[in-house]
Amino acid sequence: MAVQHQRTSVGAPEPTSGVTAGDAPSADELDAIAHAPPVVAVVVTHDAGPWLEECLASLGAQDYPNLSVLVVDAASTVDPLPRIADALPAAYVRHLDHNPGFGAAANEVLDVVEGAAFYALCHDDIALDPSAIRALVEEAFRSNAGVVGPKLVSWGATRKLLQVGLSADKVGVTTPLVERGELDQEQHDRVRDVFAIPGGCTLVRADLFASLGGFDPAITFLGDDLDLCWRAHVAGARVVVVPAARARHREELSSRRPVENRRRLFARHRLRTMLICYGPFHLVRVLPQAVLFTLVEVVYALAAGRVAQSVDVLGAWSWNLRRLGEIRSRRRALRDVRGLRDAEVRLLQGRGSARVTSFLRGELGRGDRVRTSLSEAGRGLAGSLRAGPARLAIVAWVIVAALVLVGTRELIGERLPAFAGLAQLDRGPLSLLREYASGWRSAGLGSQSPAPSAFALLGLAGTVLLGAMGVLQQLLVLGMLPVGLVGVWYLTRPLGSPRARAVGLVVYAVSPLPYDALARGRWDGLLLYAAAPWILARLLAATGEEPFGARPGRAESASGWRSGLVPVLSLGLLVALVAAFVPLAMVIVPFVALALVIGSLLTGGTSAEGQGFFFPPTVLADVAPDAPILAEEIFGPVLSVLRARDFEAALALANDTDYGLTAGIYSRSPAHIRRAATELRAGNV
Repeated sequence: MAVQHQRTSVGAPEPTSGVTAGDAPSADELDAIAHAPPVVAVVVTHDAGPWLEECLASLGAQDYPNLSVLVVDAASTVDPLPRIADALPAAYVRHLDHNPGFGAAANEVLDVVEGAAFYALCHDDIALDPSAIRALVEEAFRSNAGVVGPKLVSWGATRKLLQVGLSADKVGVTTPLVERGELDQEQHDRVRDVFAIPGGCTLVRADLFASLGGFDPAITFLGDDLDLCWRAHVAGARVVVVPAARARHREELSSRRPVENRRRLFARHRLRTMLICYGPFHLVRVLPQAVLFTLVEVVYALAAGRVAQSVDVLGAWSWNLRRLGEIRSRRRALRDVRGLRDAEVRLLQGRGSARVTSFLRGELGRGDRVRTSLSEAGRGLAGSLRAGPARLAIVAWVIVAALVLVGTRELIGERLPAFAGLAQLDRGPLSLLREYASGWRSAGLGSQSPAPSAFALLGLAGTVLLGAMGVLQQLLVLGMLPVGLVGVWYLTRPLGSPRARAVGLVVYAVSPLPYDALARGRWDGLLLYAAAPWILARLLAATGEEPFGARPGRAESASGWRSGLVPVLSLGLLVALVAAFVPLAMVIVPFVALALVIGSLLTGGTSAEGQGFFFPPTVLADVAPDAPILAEEIFGPVLSVLRARDFEAALALANDTDYGLTAGIYSRSPAHIRRAATELRAGNV
């Protein structure tokens, strides 16, 4: 049987299992084909590597008797037809003029195939065990499931698990149900309902796929699996993982898409999926929480100097707002096939926030893996206690935590009085949001003034906490102390000295400012205490001076305008957030910035542009006694500083030069002054 080379359409594919060119199926094979529901495996490929042949060979080796294969070539640079002909001659091939992404390419099966019972939607970098398709189809009938998927294992180490289904939280952030790289000892070999099937290989009922309109074509890469499965849940179909069906997965998408691109696509697509799949009531409930999660992530990213991450997260909202027409259209289409209420779908989702969980397990948004288990964390803590600098840091934090707990022990868990500078929170979040939405409010003796943006922020925070305004007040008042202390720890990180960081932490903790603000009921003082280290860190980074201008131990990832944009955007967001509650911050920050500019003149600045030699005003500390700058004549705004063990050594150092136009001494000892006047070899003393 020759490869079917179709550019427009193909008919219903013929069975391929066990059939080669010139072979005729036996009577038993024909009987099995007649009773087995037809399955079409759809393989989407684009510039595939050498793994494509193995992928197609695994489909050709399936023991399912009624399987056909459709290869959709998404505009590969080199036509893969000869490779497909060698690996699987019975396959059908459909060429596309461009690469629309996996989902839109897989949707081609709706136009070119008729009569199939199931579609097996596959990436070109998976290899199925010979019984995988049969196991998936059998379980689909046994569990009456609409979407089923296999257990995914590593391509080169089949005993290591990659994924066995996915969970997702209320805002569409997915979480794997197994530890990546976990040794497969059949501990997860139980058929179970999951929220989503990873996109490497997905068997979906053909009628369900058609009623859902296939994949969302706007989700080009990453997130199409979540979108399809979420809409399947809404339609009332079960989504089941079948560990008896196993597939090896190379995960080549990670080499085809950079990390930054993947993060941006994930943020866009999960937000789009959430906006489409929720009904009106749940969307009103969840959307403010999604906004708050976004703001928290943006603030964290900017404070950590990750402007690209903040741009990606915020850009997801603007990307979806520009496509509201598409979203409304897809919401109407999904409403026509809805079979489950949102409350029932929510029972299938994970509790809490997967983003918070991922932050606690590693660095948010960067993919950096830190300690991933309690045992590893315990070993790391034990090692830290044995190390001197780390032990000093831990002791400092213990002391500071004790100071804070003792100082606020009478306020924790108690009803707090009203704080000046903090809106009255007993009115509830909806009241604050209504007052902000009105645009104007009565203030003072009845005069009209604009409603501050702080009302909107407090109203959103209260909505997320389900109206628990007392809890919100506790967090806003008592939470300012640890926020400020963490800020100091972050501010002193570039110093590279654990002792300096510990001293800075303790000194800031014993500062009377926050405790005086608590005693006077001044929330603005608490907020400035919390925000000051973060703002100062951004201002210092903006100066470009070492060590604050460059993050130690981390290569510069941005250049040009992006490197200058990091401190500007992060500082602007922090100041705007603080000024929403304390407008005086808009005046204080410029004065602090001016002081830093003046101070930077003492430590140097940036070199002048153009030709010639230029050395900025600089103080050189701890200069070696034999340094050329001490023995040679220097014409420039440079001051060298070095230490001497006593006055005798200082005189010897001052006289150890061929130059001596002038000299000076500052001392509280008259004897030293008299000796310097007579022993310093300089023209003017």
